[in-house]
Amino acid sequence: MKDKVSVITAVYNSSSTLRETVGSVVAQDYDNWELLLIDDCSADDSKEIMEKLASTDHRIRCLYNDKNSGVALTRNHGIREADGRYIAFLDSDDTWDDTKLSRQLRFMEEVGSPFTYTSIRIMDENGVPTGKERHVPDRVDHGTLLMGDPMPCLTIMIDTTVIPKEKIYMPNVHHEDYAAFLNCLRDGVVARGLDEVLASYRVSRTSVSGNKLRTATWQWRILRDQEGLSVIKSLYYLSTYALKAIKKRL
Repeated sequence: MKDKVSVITAVYNSSSTLRETVGSVVAQDYDNWELLLIDDCSADDSKEIMEKLASTDHRIRCLYNDKNSGVALTRNHGIREADGRYIAFLDSDDTWDDTKLSRQLRFMEEVGSPFTYTSIRIMDENGVPTGKERHVPDRVDHGTLLMGDPMPCLTIMIDTTVIPKEKIYMPNVHHEDYAAFLNCLRDGVVARGLDEVLASYRVSRTSVSGNKLRTATWQWRILRDQEGLSVIKSLYYLSTYALKAIKKRL
């Protein structure tokens, strides 16, 4: 019997993109999945859209936060409720190709890694591909992850029989996914990258993750506060991150 994949999707004022995101999960050629849609007290009609979509497919589950809690705690709500062997993440404005789950699960078997990720294409805020792609390295360990995160969150898949949920929970800080993935790889797990484009990432003009200075500040705090690195080591890893960011723009 095929193992279940639990897909975690935090929802907040996502009415314009949610149907497309959910549709990309429903279209998967791997059918043993559950999609957990967690509403973080949206002010638009996201909740109604979630419930209508769930009524058409029993694999879609709707969860609700009691108060607006932010993306980290919203994802954690989904992780707690997930009952699949594998945990995957998909934001409510991104999409997957229809072979994403099957291809990535096969790759996990091939390389024997409990933590994998794939390459992505970039689309604009209207969902139109920009022609740009983000390709991923073959492997990432804790040390290389300290230099910056090359693993797109919307492609991450984790085997909870090897990496327990307790390690996947995201701290309530900025750059929460990066902090959580550092925790997942801290004990020697090596993440493996599948250099195939299997997902589409939406970039808007107001994208928070697009502010490199702000992201660098968040990374500094994680290096110092969570990882407990010295100022010198933190400066080294942060400078490496900055150089990589500059190369991406060249």
